[in-house]
Amino acid sequence: MYEQLYRIEVNVICLLILFWIIFRLRLFADKQTRNILFSRVIVENFLLIFLDTLMVFFSGKTSPFFYALNWLFNLLYLILNACTAYSWFSYVIYTLFENKKRISVVNKFCAIPLVIFIFMSVVSIFTKWIFFIDSATGSFVNGKLYFLQIIFVYGFFTCASVISLIFLIQRKQTLYRPYVIVIAFILLPFLGGFFHIIFPQAKLVWQMLSLGFLLIYVEIQFDLISRDALTGLNNRRAFDSQLEKISEYGLTESDGKAYHIFMMDINLFKEINDTYGHIEGDNALVVVAKIISKHFENTNAFKCRYGGDEFAIIYWCTSDEAGKILKDIYSDFENSSQSYNLEYKLSVSIGYAAINGRGLESAKKALKLADSNLYVEKDFMHKKLNR
Repeated sequence: MYEQLYRIEVNVICLLILFWIIFRLRLFADKQTRNILFSRVIVENFLLIFLDTLMVFFSGKTSPFFYALNWLFNLLYLILNACTAYSWFSYVIYTLFENKKRISVVNKFCAIPLVIFIFMSVVSIFTKWIFFIDSATGSFVNGKLYFLQIIFVYGFFTCASVISLIFLIQRKQTLYRPYVIVIAFILLPFLGGFFHIIFPQAKLVWQMLSLGFLLIYVEIQFDLISRDALTGLNNRRAFDSQLEKISEYGLTESDGKAYHIFMMDINLFKEINDTYGHIEGDNALVVVAKIISKHFENTNAFKCRYGGDEFAIIYWCTSDEAGKILKDIYSDFENSSQSYNLEYKLSVSIGYAAINGRGLESAKKALKLADSNLYVEKDFMHKKLNR
């Protein structure tokens, strides 16, 4: 009796958390694919826990009515188990990977076993392959092929966790901070699965996942206040926070690497606004952000819109690598007008400097030097453009 009350209490708390997240996402989240996938997996998890709560009240009852409900609710529960695991896997790989075409192929391939499992669950009403309800006790009984459900669900969770771990080890740039990935993508699903295997009646997988959703939602809110709405890059607030964070590690190491600050400014941006309008000016900012993001793809570079038509990048590299980056970015802009169908020549000026000391003052000194170098370069570029 007490176990059932505890189960209901935990479920109700999780349902309230999930309902609040769903409500807030529907009100304020945009229609990006990432947010749609996140909403889908939350709704599926909500339905799972809701079903689990309902089944507490009629599990073990043998009247024809409750016997039929037992079959129906347990079938829906198994299907939702598989769908939620699949949705979680889809959300994780979409969040971590940038090659969306490859993600689409992977999702379609993984949907094949999902469809097969759903079919096997439905026909279990006749075959008892995955499960059946004991008519004498009204209780759930594992079928001969029930292990497929465990392999399928935990297979998706395991794959998602392993992929997340690899991304952390390789220190690739992700949308979320590392501790969020560790807790929400790896630790909580693992703990939920571990306790479920050790204590089958506990069923804590989806409750643990609910806590992970809450953490991700908080991270999404943090993202909203730290990301530039127009370009999708980090904003000035995030840059200041990042600069303070890395200032303690700015000392040049034996391999010659240090954090470098690149300051970038669009040449003749005012003329673009005055000649082509502010909408096209906004488009120029978006194009610059795209070029920066593409150049630093699959790196841990911190990219931001510093303000107005200025951008800033923080990257760990040697001085030689920094010089090469400078040349490569200039090269990226050579054909930008043609690549992005612009009516004008889009170019930038760049200045950079290394953080060679430890502490925030050293970081601010490097930022000031990078900004000074930027305006020297900008003056040169304006003369080159005869302006």
